[in-house]
Amino acid sequence: MPLKNKCVVVTALSCLLVPFENAVAGSIDLPSYAPSVPKVSSDGWAICNKSKEPKVWVAYSYHDGSSWVKAGWRQIQRNSCSQILTHLNTRYVYYYAHGSSGKWTGKKKLCAHPTNKFSFGGTTCPSGYEIYDFKQVDTGDYTSYTTDLVD
Repeated sequence: MPLKNKCVVVTALSCLLVPFENAVAGSIDLPSYAPSVPKVSSDGWAICNKSKEPKVWVAYSYHDGSSWVKAGWRQIQRNSCSQILTHLNTRYVYYYAHGSSGKWTGKKKLCAHPTNKFSFGGTTCPSGYEIYDFKQVDTGDYTSYTTDLVD
């Protein structure tokens, strides 16, 4: 079976697909018949729900060039992706995600509203918001990056 892409494992929960001829040592072969989730834009940062959760809710943070923006909740159905950023111009991005029976967390403490959709910049946690443990993603020098939420 011919190989079209390789999955370059960047973190335990992330995978960057690169053309086979550009793959590096330590890549995982990805057969051409491997199931995939819908395509997203070729630029920016996307998060895909490849877990057993029927849907997950994601809060995220990124630097917009002048301040850190925190936003959420983006709902992502199982086997679907959501384009979080259309332009990836920062090396580090952060996310916190949860479903009905699991969650994806890290060590970066950031504010998010526990129930309402939100978006804010700055360093002060607004009234009614709570602290969540966001996971850091190092996107390196890439202009396109996908984070996969897996069990």
